[in-house]
Amino acid sequence: MTVGRIPSVEGGIQPTLLTAKGDLISATAASTVARLAVGSNDQILVADSTASTGLKWATPSSGGLTLLSTTSLTGSSVTISSISGSYTNLIAVFTAISTSADALDMRVRVNGDTSTNYDGVSVGNLNGAFSSMYKPNETYWQPSITTGSTGLTFQICGAFTIYDYALTSGRVFTSGAEGRKSGSSEAFTYQTTGQYRGTSAITSLTFLLSSGTYSTGTVQLYGAK
Repeated sequence: MTVGRIPSVEGGIQPTLLTAKGDLISATAASTVARLAVGSNDQILVADSTASTGLKWATPSSGGLTLLSTTSLTGSSVTISSISGSYTNLIAVFTAISTSADALDMRVRVNGDTSTNYDGVSVGNLNGAFSSMYKPNETYWQPSITTGSTGLTFQICGAFTIYDYALTSGRVFTSGAEGRKSGSSEAFTYQTTGQYRGTSAITSLTFLLSSGTYSTGTVQLYGAK
């Protein structure tokens, strides 16, 4: 036997069928051998009945989270605009938020819409006691019940998700969780849900306050597929 040659056997597969690094042996039909050329870097092998060999190389579908923006909260309000509509959900993560005075409401408005298209419910714990709030027909979402001033060392942190934010019909829903960390013994945690009854895809978010200004804080906005 010489190198590169298999002894003659009925139906044997010759090494010369494979012509490049990474080639695979496949079949186009019963007892019909074929070469499947290697794919590109990072592609995966998937079944495809329309391909001649029933297999193909494909780029994996993208998923997970994509960081769209990181924004510092300053002044009375901050707007994140030109939000891409190519994701399924939006996730806003906010950290170390403090304000010019204690007990200010943190609010979120979409697309600059000041009409009464927002509903929200919050339930949670305030110093060991159950607390709840229902806010129908408002001009904003309220993902956090209250903020705290820098002087009191209170800071809000948490996250909320806006589902199917690119919808132009139906209702867009949101859910989230917030807490207030403090230098004192005060305990503060809340769960929130809400809905938006507008008819436009969400392309901007404005983070505002019931009064006063933001002293510190960061919002990271992610797109999720």
